[in-house]
Amino acid sequence: MASYAPTGNILTDFLNGCKKGVDMAVYSQTPNFIMAFILIRVLNITGIMDIIANVLNPVMGLFGLPGQAGVCFVTAWLSIPGGVASMVALAGEGVFTGTHVAIMIPMLYLMGGQIQYTGRILTVVKTPTKYFFPIYVIGFLSSIITGLLMRIVVSIF
Repeated sequence: MASYAPTGNILTDFLNGCKKGVDMAVYSQTPNFIMAFILIRVLNITGIMDIIANVLNPVMGLFGLPGQAGVCFVTAWLSIPGGVASMVALAGEGVFTGTHVAIMIPMLYLMGGQIQYTGRILTVVKTPTKYFFPIYVIGFLSSIITGLLMRIVVSIF
C-alpha cells in the first residue's frame, strides 16, 4: 500500500486520500470478504454448517438467532469484514432475516476483529499481554449484553 504525505493542496490531498481508500479496500477488506464467502460455501457443501447450526442453536436462540450465526461471530472475531461478509452470504441464502441482521450487527462490532487488532495495534504499541484476556472478555460480554438488549428492541419495534 502506498503512503501519502499531506501536500498542503486540498485537491491533491483529497485524491491521495481516495487512492489510499481504494488501496485499503482492494488489499485489506476484499480478501476478508472473499475468505468469508468461500468459508460459508465450503461449510454448506460439506454439511458442516448443518452440524454447527444444530450445536449452536440453543446458544444463538437466546438472542433470537439461528445456530448458523455462530459462524459469523467466529469469523468476526478474526476480522469484522469477514464476519459481516459471512452474515451477508447467509442472509443472501435466506438463513437470516432483517431482524436477525439487526440483532447481529452491534454484536459483531463489539467483539469483532479482536485477533486482528491484537497483532495490528496491541502488539505494535506494546500493550502488556496481561491486558489481552480482559480486552477479549469485555468485548465478548458487551456483545452478549447487546444481543440480549437488541432482541428486546426488535420485539418492541
